[in-house]
Amino acid sequence: MNAPPVTAGSVRTGKATGDVPPIHPLWLRLTHWLNALAVVLMVMSGWRIYNASPLFDFRFPDEITLGGWLAPSCGTSRRCGCWWSTG
Repeated sequence: MNAPPVTAGSVRTGKATGDVPPIHPLWLRLTHWLNALAVVLMVMSGWRIYNASPLFDFRFPDEITLGGWLAPSCGTSRRCGCWWSTG
């Protein structure tokens, strides 16, 4: 049971004995981190939208949210035309 020696080049290409899985290609690693960044940005933007709602008492600090000024939600304006507004 003599296995061929595993070298750095054979590990990178996955051509040693078939037991070592190949390392993910660069495009796959880049798209993974691009998607991870997109998720973080969407969560931070969602926190700003969450803060604009008058229904919740809890607020996320503005330093960890993403986005500019948001108009107040319909619950704070009587002329918004929403079905739950009082005016």
